[in-house]
Amino acid sequence: MKLVGRALIWIPLALLLGHCGSEFLAVDRCLDSGGVFDYTAGKCRSDVEHLPYRPDLYVVRYWWLVLGVIGMVSVGRVVLARQRLHE
Repeated sequence: MKLVGRALIWIPLALLLGHCGSEFLAVDRCLDSGGVFDYTAGKCRSDVEHLPYRPDLYVVRYWWLVLGVIGMVSVGRVVLARQRLHE
């Protein structure tokens, strides 16, 4: 049970970090090549010089993913807490 609880905590966090990191790297590659990253479309554009500023945070754009990770981590913590009570 301890392994299940830890997996419910670390696997979703790793997936969220991977998703966020891949977007960060895509933006970095785009800007390095002289393009403009379109956050709405999620792609690099070279047909425009700039796009209107959108103050969307990663959490706002991917709220469903963040909430899912928070839920899974919460379940993992409950599993670990219940396991500790039974020791």
